[in-house]
Formats: sequence, structure tokens, C-alpha cells
Amino acid sequence: MRILLVAAALLLASGCGSDEAKPAPTTDDGKLRPPPSGERMTEAAACDALSDAHSKMMLAVGCAGTSRTCPTLLRSQSASECVEYDKGSLDACIAHIEAQTTCPDVASSLDECIVYAYPESAPAGCP
Repeated sequence: MRILLVAAALLLASGCGSDEAKPAPTTDDGKLRPPPSGERMTEAAACDALSDAHSKMMLAVGCAGTSRTCPTLLRSQSASECVEYDKGSLDACIAHIEAQTTCPDVASSLDECIVYAYPESAPAGCP
């Protein structure tokens, strides 16, 4: 009987009162979703960095074409406007882009890696 009471108390304690943020549910769509580092940056800075990295790789590999423009480049990933993005996640997506060696791979790399957005941060830096 005592074991049942202890087990019940543990169950109740584990389910209540936690203020920790729960991780977002993972989406099984095959895309990379690097974990956030906690260092935030504005939408403009994050978008410019991602777009610049992609454009540079397109040139480095000798590809014809252009990158999507900001701010729609990141907004197409997060479906949110004017939010902050995570620098660690962004850096990992840039590393993914820079690891590509063929034009088709560089072209598709923007859609393969999702930069973590902080949805509660809107309207971060937007009018």
C-alpha cells in the first residue's frame, strides 16, 4: 500500500508545477532543425546572413540563379513576421549550406534547414 502512495505522489509531482518550457513537437518532414542556442538575433540580421551564405555558395560552386530575398526567405520557414531567430540554429543552417558541393544541392539547401524562430518575440524590430 505504501508503494502505491509513493508512486501516486511521484506521478502527481511530475505532472504539476513545472515552469520549464516544453520542447516543440518535432516534425517528421525530413528537414534539419538545429537546436537553438538561446542567442537571439533580429529577423533582418538572420535573413541577411542566410541569404548571403546561400548566394556565396551559389557563386562558389558556379551555379546560375539567385536566392530568395529577405524578409520572405525566413518568413517562408517560420510562417511568422517580425520575430527573432536563433543564432546557433542559423549558424548550423549556414554550415549545412556551405557543406553542399553541387548546384542542385546548394539550391535545395535553403529549404532543407529550418532556422529556429522565437514566435513570442513578434514584432521584434518591425514597424
